[in-house]
Amino acid sequence: MTNSTAHITDKVGVSGARRSTYHNVMLFWSLLTLVGLGATGCGGASQTTGPVTHQRPIGTEGGPDSVLYFGHAASPADYQAVTTLVKRYYGAATIKDGVTACSLILSTVEKAVPEDYGEAPGPAYLRGGRTCPAVMTRLFEHFHRRLVHDEATLEVTRVRLATRGGYAVLRFGAPPEREITVVREGGVWKVSSLLDSKFT
Repeated sequence: MTNSTAHITDKVGVSGARRSTYHNVMLFWSLLTLVGLGATGCGGASQTTGPVTHQRPIGTEGGPDSVLYFGHAASPADYQAVTTLVKRYYGAATIKDGVTACSLILSTVEKAVPEDYGEAPGPAYLRGGRTCPAVMTRLFEHFHRRLVHDEATLEVTRVRLATRGGYAVLRFGAPPEREITVVREGGVWKVSSLLDSKFT
């Protein structure tokens, strides 16, 4: 992993011993790429540029760290664009299409994936992948059964955005809801987490 990634993980108290493997894979990048999104509480845009570390479950109403209070609700156009993005990404995941998935990922994440996950100390099942598509294909193969189940029941219930990006809140049939981070790059919405997260 990159030093910056490890630093953020340590800072918020998240370690491999406390998370399932499924959530570890995406947690590093979801925190890293939220730096500088312009996080807010209730109300207008903030100038905050430090790590955004929302760890309260999405369903926890009233908590200041809830994703429900991040930024503002997306416009109808942005909601539709993010929904289309997320569904394309999960569709690629279910058919183990690393090429398409990488085209939907934020460029800085795409470039770093082989180094951060394709070699030690990345997960053993991802090592050996020398390109983003190779690593992502391995990732989708490892979690294939779960991804197929999730894609079949995927619903984007809401999108919360700040200046440069934010969260898509996802439902897969029964609660709890989960989230995946998105960032606008060159006028196009991109996924900035490798997998969704469910904070517990």
